[in-house]
Amino acid sequence: MNDAIALSALVTEPVHLQICTTCGAVHAAARLRCAAGADHQLARVELSGRGTVYSWTVTHVPMNTWAKGRTPYVTVLVELDEGVRLMAHLDGEAESVNFGVPVRVSRVIEGQEPFLPNALVARFVPTDVEES
Repeated sequence: MNDAIALSALVTEPVHLQICTTCGAVHAAARLRCAAGADHQLARVELSGRGTVYSWTVTHVPMNTWAKGRTPYVTVLVELDEGVRLMAHLDGEAESVNFGVPVRVSRVIEGQEPFLPNALVARFVPTDVEES
């Protein structure tokens, strides 16, 4: 499964990852066997699209044409409930972000940069924000 399909599906349909039923290792990319042991069994589990902020940064200076007029914006490293970490953007005020803040996927936007025309960027919101 490529990343674009995975990100789109987080918003529109359930997405799955693999977990080792022997040792509990989580694999975001499809695998034939667990990296910890060839005899380990893998099972598919559904991603919730929910997690917590593991880390973040606030960008104040536009680094490219996409960011011009959009600063400041928050980039977060979200640890999904399933244990996988995902780099994404946070919708909302920079002051609202902190370590451990619970978040959920709100939408996926298509990149508008010439060098990443088909890139998809996940957007998260704190879980206390109403869905629109």
